Amino acid sequence: MAPWVCSRCSVCRHALLLAVTALLCGEAVKSIPISSDARGLNVTLQDDGSFVLKVDGKAWLSSGNLSYTTSNNTHSTSDGTMVALGTVSREQGMDAFGAFERQTLVWAAASSAAPAFSTSVSVYDSGDKVVFEQAFLPAATGTATQAKGADVSSCFPSFDSTSVPEPMGYLSFQGRFLEASHAGPWDASQPGRPGIGVGDAGGPFALYTQAMTDTLVFSPASQFMAATIGRDANTDALCFGLDHLVTHVPKNFRIKTIVHLGRSGVNTAIKSWGRSLMQYYGTQRHTDFTRQFLGFSTDNGAYYYYNTQQLANGTRLTYEDTILNVAAYAKQSNIPYHYGLLDSWWYEKGDGGGVKNWTAVANIFPHGMEWVHEQTGWKFQLHNRHWSDNNVYALQNGGDYEFVMQPPLSVPTTQRFWNDLIANKSNYIVVYEQDWMYNEFDLQCIRESPTIPRDWLLQMGKGSKASQTTVQYCMTYARMVLTSAEIPAVTTFRASDDYHPGQTGYYPTPDDPSGSLGCRFPYCVYYIGTTSILAHALDLGPSKDNMWTSEVQPGNPYDGKKVNSTREPYSEMQGAVSALSTGPVAPSDAVGFSNVSLIRMTCMADGRLLQPSAPARAIDANFLPEAFPQSSAAAESPVARVQHVYSVMATHTAVAGRRWTHVLAVGLNNSFSLRPSHIAAEVDAVEGSLIQWRGYGSPSNVTLGGAFDEDHPIALTPCGYSDFALVRVAPVFAINDMALLGEADKWVPVSAARFLDVEATTSGITVLVAGATGEQVHIAFAPTPTSVAVATCTITPAGTATVSCSKAGKIVCGDE
Repeated sequence: MAPWVCSRCSVCRHALLLAVTALLCGEAVKSIPISSDARGLNVTLQDDGSFVLKVDGKAWLSSGNLSYTTSNNTHSTSDGTMVALGTVSREQGMDAFGAFERQTLVWAAASSAAPAFSTSVSVYDSGDKVVFEQAFLPAATGTATQAKGADVSSCFPSFDSTSVPEPMGYLSFQGRFLEASHAGPWDASQPGRPGIGVGDAGGPFALYTQAMTDTLVFSPASQFMAATIGRDANTDALCFGLDHLVTHVPKNFRIKTIVHLGRSGVNTAIKSWGRSLMQYYGTQRHTDFTRQFLGFSTDNGAYYYYNTQQLANGTRLTYEDTILNVAAYAKQSNIPYHYGLLDSWWYEKGDGGGVKNWTAVANIFPHGMEWVHEQTGWKFQLHNRHWSDNNVYALQNGGDYEFVMQPPLSVPTTQRFWNDLIANKSNYIVVYEQDWMYNEFDLQCIRESPTIPRDWLLQMGKGSKASQTTVQYCMTYARMVLTSAEIPAVTTFRASDDYHPGQTGYYPTPDDPSGSLGCRFPYCVYYIGTTSILAHALDLGPSKDNMWTSEVQPGNPYDGKKVNSTREPYSEMQGAVSALSTGPVAPSDAVGFSNVSLIRMTCMADGRLLQPSAPARAIDANFLPEAFPQSSAAAESPVARVQHVYSVMATHTAVAGRRWTHVLAVGLNNSFSLRPSHIAAEVDAVEGSLIQWRGYGSPSNVTLGGAFDEDHPIALTPCGYSDFALVRVAPVFAINDMALLGEADKWVPVSAARFLDVEATTSGITVLVAGATGEQVHIAFAPTPTSVAVATCTITPAGTATVSCSKAGKIVCGDE
């Protein structure tokens, strides 16, 4: 249907619509309600700007106060200083989200008839999304507010958080590294403070019923760096709007907010929301070298973090010699590293601890970084932090590029700078790692601008793309991760805090010498189960950071910082989490102290990582005890040893149209019966049954557990960190009642990188596997529900091998 046109359009154009293309004539249209019994997500918009958010005709949330700030004055519907110019207008259209009906109101200050602000809501025909939009029509200054408790200076949409019709739960993504992300009960007794993260470190959140059949996901959908969730200056409404420190906006500055409806649980709803955002921006992530191949890390927590190799006679080597020796040791030990993560120790710092010159210091790499690349054959993930005000690149310091100075730091503002910076190292850089991101966000010049922070990230991404380099974000707030939806070059973000040995961050500690109590939320260096939900939604790889693969690393730089003899007793658990993350896998051991077999469990002989098709994520059942602690469902759910550090995670591998499931339990306090309905998105849905099994680390370490269905769940028992549970589920092919179990000596027994094809016939199963020439692969099958057959075959010079198992358990390699 064509957009509605006012019959008095000439009068309207002559009046208030002169500068507002969307405003409709006052008398012609009253409010345009959406049918209250319509299926899906609906909004009823009134002429006074109020609305009700409904699911299948049932009200979930009603609106609160609307406001905007210009010329240092906040105009609000609650005090009458913000008034609508006319009534709701209506139009239909199409954008990357789909077909919609949009309803719009234009507003002015009560003391002026000049259009200043507009609010609109677009209801999509798909029934699963609503997009709210606020717009500053003319350019404006004085948009910041210093009102006590204010997180935003404009507010639309706003929600009365006390208006929920029944007890509900939330899952909120928040905090630096997003490590404070957690579930909880929506607190309807606290206006504007229902428990979710707000302000600088706030982010998307999901609101769900106890049955978890319906979930609404709320987030900004544009201007992610300038948009904030929180309270406004006037009321206790929960607002989406302009960050309270932004001082000005350009003409027609618009902020979108999306509310997305999911029908099959929290995880599924968040994935669907993320898919919509990625579709809207047309973003396809670039291929990331560090998500394909094994690497070595010198990040915080690593043995060689600001610590070089020390010889037996006490001599300290240069970093150059240290890296060369790590590479030589790895080659000798058959550890197939392909790259090294070089943290902040290699470049020159200036004022404020920022980067002065992003070039290797001469006494760090005497022969230069490119020479080290040539000698080792490694590529590099290169760390960076914020820029000092005395950096060598700024025009103010005799350089060639424009920077905004905020002593003692600064921010680059031109695309050419980023193009040149990355291109200068394009021979060996595969990942540009931007660290200290929330620190840089706190700069005044960043916080006051509506455009500089977004441009900073977009230019960084474009510069990396120009040199075929990908980007990892580190020390982020949620707003940076959301901005990556616009930037294909961003492929990973640090999903946990900096690693240190043990799940506590340091091990042992004086208050927990046995390490049995668990970590201290939110500082849980191994745990990425919640942040991985957001990563999966946005097609990002969650990075767990580095790990020691051996318990004892003599002479490490961390001894004595908490207690003496710092150790890593949970290296197997750290390895499992890394391998199941779909992010980088990067050990960080001293020369001579790597657990080679544990490292090789993560990859092929040539270093190609063996990963699932999605990161392991906290399952929905984890959230029930925290969101609905008194419910019967909570009593039948997993309870974490440490609150918010969810104990049961799951994922899957998709190969040849079938799914193999991986379940990881860490820090579980109670017995829990895991059923297929708990992880429906991860289990195979093709005709046939499922079989569960346990075991890892050895080709023959396979213990079949029988059928996996609603009547035969996976029985998870209480566990800690060294006795974590790793359970796999394989589809049983209906045509022959057999199952492919995979490589029991790998953390991920069935991976798309290894298994190129799987074919089941009446006589057996045949698989085509990839690998390094000469590599031996060990593949387990279940010819019957109670028997296991293990094939040992060799990869041919073609880089593949064919492996078959008959119903009788006979193994055939290739054409034997």
